[in-house]
Amino acid sequence: MKKKMLSFLLVIVLCIGVTNVDAFASESDVSKPLIGIAWRADTDSEFYTNICLAIEKAGGNWILLSQVKSADLKYDKNGKLKKGVAKTGALTNAAGKLIRNNTWYGSNAAEAVADVDAVVFTGGEDISPSLYYKQKKWHGIEEELDYNAERDVSDYLTMTYCLDMDIPILGSCRGMQLLGVVSGSEVIQDIPTYFESIGVEYNYEHRNVKATPDSYRDYASHDVIIAKKSHLYNIVGKTKLTGCPSWHHQALLNVDDTRLKVTGSVNINGVEMIEAVERTDKTFALGIQFHPEVSVNKNVNNIDNADEYMSMKKAMKFFKYLLAEASEYRARKNADAEKFTDVQYVLYLGTNDKDTNEPVFSPEEAKEKAKEILLKHFGGYTIMEADGGWIDGDIVYKEYTLVIYLSDTDEESIHKVSDELIKVFNQSAIMIQANPTKTEFYGG
Repeated sequence: MKKKMLSFLLVIVLCIGVTNVDAFASESDVSKPLIGIAWRADTDSEFYTNICLAIEKAGGNWILLSQVKSADLKYDKNGKLKKGVAKTGALTNAAGKLIRNNTWYGSNAAEAVADVDAVVFTGGEDISPSLYYKQKKWHGIEEELDYNAERDVSDYLTMTYCLDMDIPILGSCRGMQLLGVVSGSEVIQDIPTYFESIGVEYNYEHRNVKATPDSYRDYASHDVIIAKKSHLYNIVGKTKLTGCPSWHHQALLNVDDTRLKVTGSVNINGVEMIEAVERTDKTFALGIQFHPEVSVNKNVNNIDNADEYMSMKKAMKFFKYLLAEASEYRARKNADAEKFTDVQYVLYLGTNDKDTNEPVFSPEEAKEKAKEILLKHFGGYTIMEADGGWIDGDIVYKEYTLVIYLSDTDEESIHKVSDELIKVFNQSAIMIQANPTKTEFYGG
């Protein structure tokens, strides 16, 4: 049990979906690694469809993960945040702080990735600056105003869970920036503005300028220098990768005082720009600022300018390597499942009335009521306490929370006792986590 769970867990009783979205999935072949693609609502985006194509061509299966929601924030029936969203569309500082402090605890992240062997975080919108280690205001450039608060929450929670569980990660463009943000990196919110501020010429090497306001903005192409002794070097096999498709206006400024290592870079008029990072404390957590999946798409569909970018063979190396890491993770997971067959259930029970937000019982009364109910169903249990709460606009509600541990039982029994707890404590729902464990009573 991590101390962090007790000191930072904020629980609100809220129904959050726990079923993977299987409406968007490749044809299933259980012998192939299953790659989860982090949730996004816009599944018509080429940032998404190109990844799906590349995974299939590499010989893997993919599935779009369900939206991961924070129990610290309120959502409507369509999964949109009711509060915690600024006028820009980004998360407010208060909401961002909650997400950073609590990470995946009190979310459905574990359920969302339960069946996958690796997760890909795709390109897309800018990340809310309220999620930065040092919170900042948005860059203020109206034509670059592009935030998605729901996706930011879902991505942040999914990635922190994957990192904690050492699930293989590949992040592309926004995905690399997210790996940096989660790890504590500083972010350049707008590359042209940054270059202007340091007095260096910038010729949009990372994203083409539109010929006209309505024209398609194709990917820029540039080279990347690669560090040896890295996953990126293992993938490419050389210290230079040419023709990297690039489409971004933000980047990581540095990885100082983080667990990240810069493994790819490009020199723009004397300025070293970060093009790849890796978490050295994880088996496989790689972020790349470019888009090898674009080369896959351009070659498969015979796009005229495909030869301006890396070859199909080079691009496919990224996804074949990802599948190899996913296969190794699956093997480790299966081996662990054989060793640890017990299931431990953890119930997070808020004690504020769902209608009034006021405590139903005093802390001592709440524990006694919970014990009475548990003893009717189970021979043994453990109850721990947590400071809980959630944010509603600018108001932070505090909630005394019981964390209940149960083992040597089954899902039906867990649901039965949960029904009774929900009724007695007047809750909307109880969060339940089921984890494979080895239960051992050690006496010294």
